Amino acid sequence: MTLTKNLVAAFLVVSTLFITACGFTLRGTSQAMQIPAPYAAVFINIQDTPALHALKQPLIQELKLIGVTNTQNSNQQIEIKNLRFQRYELVGTLTEIRLVLTADVIFTANDGRKLSDSVQVEHSYQYNEASVTPQDQQGEQVKPWLYDELAKRITQKYHAFALEAKSQ
Repeated sequence: MTLTKNLVAAFLVVSTLFITACGFTLRGTSQAMQIPAPYAAVFINIQDTPALHALKQPLIQELKLIGVTNTQNSNQQIEIKNLRFQRYELVGTLTEIRLVLTADVIFTANDGRKLSDSVQVEHSYQYNEASVTPQDQQGEQVKPWLYDELAKRITQKYHAFALEAKSQ
């Protein structure tokens, strides 16, 4: 009995050391996740439209997760333009629908360095037109998810932009 307990304990110790040795860390505990100090404040430049406003709050929340605050008086800037939904349908009795949300994003640093990129997320689902409900309710439910995913993607790109500037 004690031999099995010792083997289990040894296995747990070895597996724990192996996992930490291979670079595994819990989210938020790594120093690599920390944003460089000059990039810890950013101005989010978004036009005041309902679609862009729906993106701004998830973006602010995602930036907070990596230690970035939104402020009006920052030289760093994330400018988001031309937010657009595209809907593609493969029509049949069971319709395959693909929703694509795309935005043009410009990251600007203190030194005037800019990075322009088009960021896109998509989600596919099936809609049965022969069902009792004539409305595509799932399409409306997917839109907030698309905004959240686009905010995550923009945050990842800003984080990479800041780390690249730090390494130069």
